[in-house]
Amino acid sequence: MTPVERRILIKVSTMYYLEHMKQTEIAKRLGVERTTVSKHLKRALDQGIVTITVANENFEDIESAMEKRFGLKECFIVPRSLDLLAVKQAMGRAGLQLLRRIVANKQVIGLAWGTSIRELTRHAQNSKVPQIDSDFVPLDGGPENIAGELHVNTLCYELARAFGGRLKSN
Repeated sequence: MTPVERRILIKVSTMYYLEHMKQTEIAKRLGVERTTVSKHLKRALDQGIVTITVANENFEDIESAMEKRFGLKECFIVPRSLDLLAVKQAMGRAGLQLLRRIVANKQVIGLAWGTSIRELTRHAQNSKVPQIDSDFVPLDGGPENIAGELHVNTLCYELARAFGGRLKSN
């Protein structure tokens, strides 16, 4: 590539990416067709004059690798912390985010018991969630000596109530 060709790619890229001009505006200013501007932008990317990065603060690369490795439909990783409650709260928010997206009418939604699921139900009770005509069922029984708020039947009831569904217990 000649220095003149490189210079035009830099100029077009600067106008588009840094000055936020539209391709039609750039074409008009330079006296070329809009398709020429588009080709210049693609060539600038191909030549490494322009590089695009996406801020990746939420572990998307690791999540994607885990999904592929273990055949998962979706994986969420939450930030590590010495504060176990903060981790469980983050897990509850992530779980609720997923549940909001995938719940639909006429589904059967199964739950286990424990403190992480308790955080999910707390977030559901304090958030706007879609109202669905579905059944919420316990997948296993909770230990007899567990606090009532962590028992699977309690958690199913609370989540069903938040989503407008029904508790179907064993």
